[in-house]
Amino acid sequence: MRRNLREKSNNSKIIYTDEMQRIETIFTNTQLVEYYKDHDYVGLYPQYTSIKSLFDSGLFVEYPFAENYINVDDMRYSLGISKEDIKNNKCEIMLDYFEFMYNLISFLISKLSKHKLNVTIVNSKYVIKILDNINNTLDRLNYELVCDEDGYHYITEKDSSATAVAELYPDLSDKILEYRRYILKGNIERKCEILNGLANKFEAIRPALKKNNFSEIESKAGSLLNNLNIRHNAKEGKYSNNCVINMSNEELETWYDRTYDLLLICFMFYHYLDYRDDIKNLNQNFQNKV
Repeated sequence: MRRNLREKSNNSKIIYTDEMQRIETIFTNTQLVEYYKDHDYVGLYPQYTSIKSLFDSGLFVEYPFAENYINVDDMRYSLGISKEDIKNNKCEIMLDYFEFMYNLISFLISKLSKHKLNVTIVNSKYVIKILDNINNTLDRLNYELVCDEDGYHYITEKDSSATAVAELYPDLSDKILEYRRYILKGNIERKCEILNGLANKFEAIRPALKKNNFSEIESKAGSLLNNLNIRHNAKEGKYSNNCVINMSNEELETWYDRTYDLLLICFMFYHYLDYRDDIKNLNQNFQNKV
C-alpha cells in the first residue's frame, strides 16, 4: 500500500546533520531580529540581524550558562558543536547541539517576555520552529528535555518508571533523572556516584521491604550495591572480587544500569505498601453481594 507524503516524512530516517543544519540556517542566516540604530543623518532607522548576531553583539555575556566562554563560537568550538562539527553525521553531536540551542533560545524568549531587550523578533514562528524541530526529533529518538531547578534544560532518555519514581520521591528526583541523561552514557564514575546516593534511600526502606515479603528483590539490590564497586572497592582491598576486576567498563556499566532499574522497582514497591491495605479492603468489598 502506498504511503502518503506525511507518513513518509514521519517515518523517514533521521539524518543528524540535516536536522542540525535546518536549525543552523534559522539561527545563523535568517534575519529575524529588528532593532533601531541611531544615525547621524537620518535619525533612528531599523536594522535587521540574525539570532546569532544578536548574541554576538553582547547578549551572550548575560547568558546564565555561558561559564567561561566569551561568545557563541567560543562555546560551540569548545563543546564540539561548531559549524564544522555538525557536518559529522553523529547522534551524539546532534544531541549536544540540540541541548545548547534549546537553552540559548529559551533564554532569548525569557528576555523578550520580560521586555528586557530593546529588539523585536520580526517572525517569532521561526524561533518556535527551532524548539519544535528539536522536540520532534528527540521524540522520535525516545529522548526528552527536562528542566532542572536552575532553569537549564537537559536531554534525557524517556523512561516512564524513572519519571514516576522521581515524582514520588522529590528528594531523589535530580539523581534519578540525571542517571538517564544521554550524556552519562559511558560515564561509569558518575553513574556510580548517583547509585551511591540512591543507595542511602534504599537502606532506609530495606526493613519495610523485607518485612512485607519483598526480601528477594531487597537482597539482590543490596548485593549488587555491595559487590559492583559501588559502595565498596571491589577492585582492591578486602572487598575485591575477580568477577568485577575482570569486567570491562561496558559490562560494568550494563550492571550499573540494571542496579538502577532494580532500585527503581524497590522504590515503587515501597510506595505500594502505602496503599496495599486499601486495595485489600476494596477487594473484600468487591466480594459483597448487592
